[in-house]
Amino acid sequence: RLEAPSLGETVRGLEKKPMALLIGPEGGFSEAEIEFIKSHKSVHPVSLGARILRAETALITALSGVQILSGDGKFA
Repeated sequence: RLEAPSLGETVRGLEKKPMALLIGPEGGFSEAEIEFIKSHKSVHPVSLGARILRAETALITALSGVQILSGDGKFA
């Protein structure tokens, strides 16, 4: 399991910069994959919390979080 800051901490630190999300496979990334991903300086690993989510659910959760945190999610 990759220890990482929360999505909110990271999104607030990257305000208005282009962003892409890489959702891990069910079961998690291998150690080699984690090291490869972390070797790119533009990659910022984040955590969605303690729950283990299916890949499909993790994507929806992450996109919703990014939209809300960046001010794009207008729900009122």
